[in-house]
Amino acid sequence: MNDYNPLIFVGLAVGVLMLSKKSSVSYSENEKVYRPLIDAASKKYGIPDGLLYRLIKTESAFNPNAVNPKSGALGLAQIMLRWHPNVTREQALNPNFAIDYAGKYLAELYKTTKDWRLAVAAYNWGIGNLQKQGIVKAPLETVNYIKKVYG
Repeated sequence: MNDYNPLIFVGLAVGVLMLSKKSSVSYSENEKVYRPLIDAASKKYGIPDGLLYRLIKTESAFNPNAVNPKSGALGLAQIMLRWHPNVTREQALNPNFAIDYAGKYLAELYKTTKDWRLAVAAYNWGIGNLQKQGIVKAPLETVNYIKKVYG
């Protein structure tokens, strides 16, 4: 019989993942490179100034190779392929595609919700969850996500 606690290993794995995300690599250069693309997508899809920028910053901290092992979300915009079956892994990891796709998707969520904060909540929690349960039942993760995107 083993005398180890599997939760310790999960905790270590999460710690290693967090360290790898916060390594000495700085994505500030990426932020400068992607800002014009984000601003162009915002204008193209009618997104308020800075909103898509803050959403992408919250999603990936401008790391184009970001992968969330828990959800499977990929790239700058943390696209979840299981919820976006027409997107390939290569597309999700392509900054140009991901930025435009995130802008288009956020604008679609806004058209459905008629509120940018609700659109941001739906981006994080899923439009189905938002529509079925309402924003008052949003999980703490989503509440914190909205606060982070809106500063």
